[in-house]
Amino acid sequence: MKHKYNPFKPGSIVHPGMFSGRVNEINSIESYLFQTIRGNPQHFLIQGERGIGKSSLILYSKYLAEQVFVEENGFDILTFKIDLENNYTVANIVNKIIKELKISIDSKSFLGKQKQDVLNFFKKIETSYFSYKEQKLDNYEVINNLALLLKKCLSKEENKGIFILVDEDDKPQASANLGALLKLLSEKLTELGCNRVCFGLAGLPETIDRLREGHESVVRIFHVLKLKILSLEERLSVIDIGIKEACEKGRSIKIDKKAKENIAKFSEGYPYFLQQFAYNSFEEDKDDYIDLDDVERGIFDKNKEALKQLGEKLFNNIMYNQISSEDYRQLLYFMAVSSEVWFSRKSIIEKLSKHMKEYTINNALKALKDKGIIIVSRNRGEYKLPSLSFKVWLSMICNNNL
Repeated sequence: MKHKYNPFKPGSIVHPGMFSGRVNEINSIESYLFQTIRGNPQHFLIQGERGIGKSSLILYSKYLAEQVFVEENGFDILTFKIDLENNYTVANIVNKIIKELKISIDSKSFLGKQKQDVLNFFKKIETSYFSYKEQKLDNYEVINNLALLLKKCLSKEENKGIFILVDEDDKPQASANLGALLKLLSEKLTELGCNRVCFGLAGLPETIDRLREGHESVVRIFHVLKLKILSLEERLSVIDIGIKEACEKGRSIKIDKKAKENIAKFSEGYPYFLQQFAYNSFEEDKDDYIDLDDVERGIFDKNKEALKQLGEKLFNNIMYNQISSEDYRQLLYFMAVSSEVWFSRKSIIEKLSKHMKEYTINNALKALKDKGIIIVSRNRGEYKLPSLSFKVWLSMICNNNL
């Protein structure tokens, strides 16, 4: 079979139209970086559901700092990105910042004769880090040393700022004290007069609560950018951008208006969904004209597994690693296909009593609540799914009888 170029990239954070509908957020980030390099640090937090485009935007922030600002203003900036993991502690986070900062320093030439001085200081900091792992230093001393290191890196005039970008901020447990680390570090930098360091974070909606658990007032230092789903016009624009790219790559292809609208509609405005469904629809096309049949097969054909691909990439851990009971999954399916958002215990029991015992429903609600898979309203004593993207995906696989 002859393969043809497919412009959509559901497995990549760089894809056609990835910043469609994000103009305001990009302008805000540019403003934060502009203020930071002029001594008025503006930290930001990109917040949103799975599949909404957080990682793409945090990566674009890195591009802004490394390319746009440098080219426009003729100065250098130290920029690096770290990704957090579930088992990370304060020690892991500090160590990763130190290592990535050193890599960034090694790749720069603007420090000149001061470079060796800075690298020697790195050795001192790394020694203190290992002492910290051996519990010879407390958190405050480690954070103080890290702040001194950041100030040292800004001692050369040509270096106008340091941008530390952190993705997957919702992953570490509360014991990692990410909120306390960031709050204390920002305060120490201010105390040292080191005012050209910016932190850019990205995480799920619960990131705010995780940070607050580490330090109650840490949220005050961040500008929160809440990513919303794409409008219908923005979704259609993403598809048009993909079509244009395919044509530029030598593939003469067109798409039926209804087919394009269905891809946009089924995605519910989630960029990741949109990329996956557009990718599968392109793959189904055999005559360079994408029609409704191509879209239907690409998204819903069991052999193509478009919906399962979404599940494995975004929700697999929730549905299959955290849930072992099929009864518990049935409860989630019920919540997904309903037009309601919040559900009382009574309404759930009434709807599912024909399929499972009341004690099973109660056990399911408790287990799913404890795992954070459903959210409980403290005021009304009702339950809901954690995100619209999860609800959309669950309802799709239910309707498709997967």
